[in-house]
Amino acid sequence: PGINQEQVIYLAGFCTWMLTFNEKMLRMIDMSDAEEKSSQGLIKNMVASVKQVQREKVIRICFAAFRNMLNNEDLKARMVGLGLLDVIKTLNQTDDKELKENITKVGESLKTFLGHLSTFEKYTTEVMSGQLQRSAVHNEDFWRKNNAMFEHASYKHIRKLVELLDSKDPLTLEMACYDLGEFARFHPDGRVIVTRMGGKGKVMKLMVHRTEAIAKQALLCIQKLMVTNWEFLTKS
Repeated sequence: PGINQEQVIYLAGFCTWMLTFNEKMLRMIDMSDAEEKSSQGLIKNMVASVKQVQREKVIRICFAAFRNMLNNEDLKARMVGLGLLDVIKTLNQTDDKELKENITKVGESLKTFLGHLSTFEKYTTEVMSGQLQRSAVHNEDFWRKNNAMFEHASYKHIRKLVELLDSKDPLTLEMACYDLGEFARFHPDGRVIVTRMGGKGKVMKLMVHRTEAIAKQALLCIQKLMVTNWEFLTKS
């Protein structure tokens, strides 16, 4: 971002920080952020700003706001799901005592929160954040053990994955294709459910995506949606 854009981001962060001192405003931030589409959301944009903007004052105001959000469990879940812990690892060292203290406090709090979650809860946190990571929950063993859990709340996780097939984030697209394929593979009605929700049509369009990794996962997902005995196919 240019200097002027960085100043706009800083001022937006400053306004957010001021709002976080009010519990009612925190609840409103939580409610509005949860309702936003995957390409939007206040927390998501703040995490992206910390990741992309190099100006220390922008990072400082964002972490001051993040620290005030730690009393809200849903906002903590969103920060974890959006990969803020991974972003913290990439931040340059700073001599700013207050910034250093806030980064440490936020990091420790999010690690404790994450440590108390079950594997399925970790997956839920990530999916509902609207941004998928290449994390440990995206694997065959997870889907083999947990596929029945996705029947909860009218398959809300699967609906969210289908929604994420419209994401602009390449890694989210890749992981969404993988996860939908694994759900179709292991859940008895998975292929029918994904197709009925419109996932099959969206994935087919991604088979010609310019990013090779996305196109590859889309192709594998379609194969899993169409083939009953996937294990037999892979071994033959």
